[in-house]
Amino acid sequence: MLRVTIELLPDGDAELTRTLAVMTVANDDTGTPMNGHYDVELTHIEADGTTFTKTARVADFDRDRPAVDLVAAALSVVNPLKRGMASFDDRHETGKAVAAYDDDELRL
Repeated sequence: MLRVTIELLPDGDAELTRTLAVMTVANDDTGTPMNGHYDVELTHIEADGTTFTKTARVADFDRDRPAVDLVAAALSVVNPLKRGMASFDDRHETGKAVAAYDDDELRL
């Protein structure tokens, strides 16, 4: 399992560090020797301590790719960037990667 923590250090002061979000990426053990399937959980942490959690899935991820690529894929599916609501299409395609945001699943 991978865990990514996003922290804010106001003015670079480590003593004032505040965690903004935590993402976990866990292998669900249903893949193949070549490709893995991963469950993703992203928890946003507000300044008052309240949290909001979103879940998604990354499917058919090439196990030979580096962990940073898996983190990027997981973040893109659990928290996709929407450029404009009027022109936003729920399916975003870049090269061979297709993120199906309506299914909360990313297939590479």
